[in-house]
Amino acid sequence: MIETIAIDTNIIIRLLSGDKKCLDIIHKRILVISFITEIELLSWPGLTHEDEIILNSFMSDCFITNVTEELKKTTIELRKNFRLKIPDAIIAATAITKNLTLFSADDIFKRIPQLSFVYVA
Repeated sequence: MIETIAIDTNIIIRLLSGDKKCLDIIHKRILVISFITEIELLSWPGLTHEDEIILNSFMSDCFITNVTEELKKTTIELRKNFRLKIPDAIIAATAITKNLTLFSADDIFKRIPQLSFVYVA
């Protein structure tokens, strides 16, 4: 059975920069990203037209989640309890509500006990 995982924006950035560790993480897995990751990637400062084509191609192979009531409630609770920035809270809430492990290079997610999390150094 193929594993489904959630990945943070920074994993995609590192992957597209040639990071082998990130390539190994996504290999033979189904990828889920939050709509906030899509927004972050496509609004990246200095993004070229070629970069946008590459990002859109990559994201076309991912499942992109959208806002639901459950996601909003979970995001609010994470913001209240762990003082996360809104994008981080949405990304964590996405993994929690979809019951997925989140892979990220941001260790702030270690503080959330109900989140299945893998820190990528």
